[in-house]
Amino acid sequence: MASTLSELAKGCPTTLCGFDYLSRTKLYDTEKPYYFSGPLDSKQEQYRSNLTYTNVDDIALRDIRGLEGHLSLDVHGFQLIKHTPRSSLDDPDEEQIKRQAIQTEKRDTSESVGTFKNQDRPVLTPHTDQTIEGGPRRARHHLTEEEAKKYLDGNWRVRIMNCWRPLFNPADERPMAMCDYSSVDHADLVAADRVSREYTGEIFYLRHNKDQQWYWISHQTPEEMLLFVNYDSDPKGGPP
Repeated sequence: MASTLSELAKGCPTTLCGFDYLSRTKLYDTEKPYYFSGPLDSKQEQYRSNLTYTNVDDIALRDIRGLEGHLSLDVHGFQLIKHTPRSSLDDPDEEQIKRQAIQTEKRDTSESVGTFKNQDRPVLTPHTDQTIEGGPRRARHHLTEEEAKKYLDGNWRVRIMNCWRPLFNPADERPMAMCDYSSVDHADLVAADRVSREYTGEIFYLRHNKDQQWYWISHQTPEEMLLFVNYDSDPKGGPP
């Protein structure tokens, strides 16, 4: 049986950081959190978002550099792989990035792999990009009608994963931090709408809880790619 993250990380060095967690506010008892992406006129700008954050300092991050070979997508929800980019990260070609992501995610036994977004902005608020209900909606948005009929009939395992890496230098200033899903209380996950004129997605923001366990991998280079699960229709005991 594979070791848990807390077992693997025993004795690993710890550093402290701060996160902007979603606030615990009564507002969300009556309003669903939301953010609108896209242009708004000046009169509408005040309604772009109702998100409020609370900064929490002294969050312990355990550095699991050296344990990469023990990480598993199916068990821990993320893993680090060696992957040399085939296009320039200074001026990346969108189509090439998509082809590389597809080749990377076909490392397993997937029958079909697709990509839908490339983003190069850091996000400093703990979140996951899909909710349990939003995952199938996101998949349906990007599949053809024929593909959706086939793959979303309940007989196929559907996973949505992210690929993340630094573009230029080792990511020591703003690295990717990963929370152990088994340390998260579902009550601290708050569904929020991410709205555009083309699509409304649903993500989870995280509220702070002292029991949450955080990890990072120091000195991650552009030749190392972090894969992590955002949604899994059949987690088989792993990250949902």
